[in-house]
Amino acid sequence: MNMEDGVLGIILAREGSKRLPGKNKMSLGNNKLIDIVIEKAKEAGISDIWLCTDDPELQDTKGVKLIPRPDRLSGDDVTSEEVIHHILGKYNTTKFKYFCLLQVTAPLFKSHRLAQALTILHQRDLPGMISVTPTFKPSGNFY
Repeated sequence: MNMEDGVLGIILAREGSKRLPGKNKMSLGNNKLIDIVIEKAKEAGISDIWLCTDDPELQDTKGVKLIPRPDRLSGDDVTSEEVIHHILGKYNTTKFKYFCLLQVTAPLFKSHRLAQALTILHQRDLPGMISVTPTFKPSGNFY
């Protein structure tokens, strides 16, 4: 993959989860979920990873650039899109052509699949890409 265009990995990790408190600090086996996601992103060729958080316990996460998450963007009703717009608008991201939203709560992706997707993105000069998983619906359709 041609990394000249640059890919920015963004991790959003809000402290105040209500449904599953502390989810961004949980472990799978002996590894923290956040560390698994960071390692897989690096294996896929993403070298610049930014962590946007308001959680003091995550602010010493290794291998990332810390982006403080403002209080106004830490509420239950704030969307990921709003936080991403904040990051892209406030920080110098001109060296990146793409960004990749990395979900701490979805650490089971395959790094080689992410690398393949990034290669396709670059080769075809696509404006963007999103991953989806087929879901069974009671109607019998797959989406």
